[in-house]
Amino acid sequence: QNLSSETVDIANAATTLTLAEENHATELKRHCLEFVAQNLSSVMVTSGFEYMIQRCPNLQRSILEACSKDMSRLTPDGKGGVVRSRQEWDGVGGEPGSSSKGGRRVRFRLK
Repeated sequence: QNLSSETVDIANAATTLTLAEENHATELKRHCLEFVAQNLSSVMVTSGFEYMIQRCPNLQRSILEACSKDMSRLTPDGKGGVVRSRQEWDGVGGEPGSSSKGGRRVRFRLK
């Protein structure tokens, strides 16, 4: 489950989410839901998303809930967009979209 969560990407996120749901892998499911919520537009155009809708249509609600939680952490920036809260940026290196573990940037691999 841990190894799988490290290799979730746009191409396999929905399929991995479906398999996590079907196999009751709760931690992997949580990770996939967060990833899909943050990358929904890109994930929706994959064949895995169609597979997910056919196999586990109830996951659509879970995705919406995850998106809602993700959006609740955002605040208006006064320019029609959104910015992350100050607490989320503290200790992250100050760049939008970056994350840091021990001073190095962490990314998912696209395959």
